Amino acid sequence: MSVYALTPLAKADIFDLWCYIADDSQDAADRVEQAIYDACALVAEEPRRGHSRPDLTTRSLRFWTLTRYPNYTVVYRRRPHFRLSPFCTGKEMYGAS
Repeated sequence: MSVYALTPLAKADIFDLWCYIADDSQDAADRVEQAIYDACALVAEEPRRGHSRPDLTTRSLRFWTLTRYPNYTVVYRRRPHFRLSPFCTGKEMYGAS
């Protein structure tokens, strides 16, 4: 079983993203939201799946782009005891609104 904790910023990002997509389609918003949670669970199982981006940050962050939705990236870091802390879906890192 994968263990991860979303930061308040990550939760807010996911909610904001859901609201934005839901303006057009709640079903699509639900699918993207589920894909984000699935990606968090996936990288929690094997944190090395993601990759670093030294061109974006010197912090010890890892990036995992959603396969079905390549415009969205989960940004995370490993925490003690192999817990992950995904903290945003990439819009801050890439400047999207």
